[in-house]
Amino acid sequence: MTGHPPTKHASVSPAPSAHSSASRALEITIRTLVFLAPATAAAILPGVPMNATPLPYSATLALVVMALTGLIMFRPGWRSLPDAYKIPLMGFAVLLMVMSANLLVTENMDWGLNKWERYVRLSLMLPITVLLIHRGAQWLPWVLYGAAAGGILNMADALYEVYGMGSPIASGSWHKIVFGDLSVLMALLSLLGLATIAQKRWEQTLCLLGILGGTVASILSYTRGSWLLLPLGILFLAVSLRGKAHWSLPRRVWIPVVVIFALAGGWGAQHVKKGVAHGLSDLQAYQQDNQETSWGLRLVMWKKSWALFLQNPAIGVGLGDLNQEMAKLPESIGGDPRLVKEFNQAHNVFFDLLATTGLIGFLVFCWVVYIAPWRLFFLAAKRADSPHQLFAAVGGQVTLFSFVVFGLSEGWPGRIAFVDTYVILLSVFLAGAAITFHPTKRQNT
Repeated sequence: MTGHPPTKHASVSPAPSAHSSASRALEITIRTLVFLAPATAAAILPGVPMNATPLPYSATLALVVMALTGLIMFRPGWRSLPDAYKIPLMGFAVLLMVMSANLLVTENMDWGLNKWERYVRLSLMLPITVLLIHRGAQWLPWVLYGAAAGGILNMADALYEVYGMGSPIASGSWHKIVFGDLSVLMALLSLLGLATIAQKRWEQTLCLLGILGGTVASILSYTRGSWLLLPLGILFLAVSLRGKAHWSLPRRVWIPVVVIFALAGGWGAQHVKKGVAHGLSDLQAYQQDNQETSWGLRLVMWKKSWALFLQNPAIGVGLGDLNQEMAKLPESIGGDPRLVKEFNQAHNVFFDLLATTGLIGFLVFCWVVYIAPWRLFFLAAKRADSPHQLFAAVGGQVTLFSFVVFGLSEGWPGRIAFVDTYVILLSVFLAGAAITFHPTKRQNT
């Protein structure tokens, strides 16, 4: 039997299909948006020459693009979800329905709709997380790069504002509380990344600069809540990563970390001391019936909010009616009602929810926003067997922990930058941790 020898053909790569090109473009877009959101959520000052574009709104841009794409892919994406994720994610839709129903008892619809829009943003957790899990790509390094870049950019902004423009505090584009709080969160995520997935030298250097940047920006913002989060967050990370092999960093990494915190802390000691002294002065003034200070006003609002909750324990006074209802209370409850007429959030997320949405809204919010995601991250941390899985699980935990601390002195759901940052970070970390709920896929990570 005769035959012709096999002919060698030059390998020809198939032309990329329109579907694969679109898929690749979508992945690049998502990675870019995941990077931009934490990098600029705390916002660099519009007047800084380096910021020629409206970067502070990049987190909102990320939400819109990713949510619309997630809605388009929702049906196949829902099938990709681990069963453990379905009820917690549907909880964000339930939360939106509860807050929508609360508008029925709201008189001031302008303020009510303003707050309600923030819960619309929170509900985007559902389609965005579905999208990220369905795509199955590795987004975690990009959120780390974004967090570290955010710390660096915020430090540049803070130094420019304070030493270049002569401002007494650094506040970014939004507000000093937003700026300071999110700067510390960026520093903590940079520290976590350094302990887990930052393997290359340039990644470790980026994380070190992110730690330094977030710390310096926080100090210059004079945000006392962020100063509280910094030591608590470091302690939280130490406990969460205890016994994990990935925490055993070489000396060349540990020494720079210690030096950074020592230098930043020593340089900023006077700033911190001045801020703490100012806070103590506020409390002393409040005890002497001077309520017109930062902490004095907070104490007034907390007392009045608690009184409103006791009057309306089930559904509260309505999303938009906090200030007008506090103003109706007698001076014997909390203090002078004229002091609170300009504030429509209680500067404490828990008191604010109790007063405006009652026990129903409070419990739904706490379960959906804090408890259910925490349980998923806790289980993922126990099952994690790779640096990326550990970064996702502990990153989600430290983000939730940070937003609890934020909520002690600020009604963070009322601020766009806080809400956008929560949604982007939590959705990426949930997507990264989802692999721990698919045992058959874990060997591929």
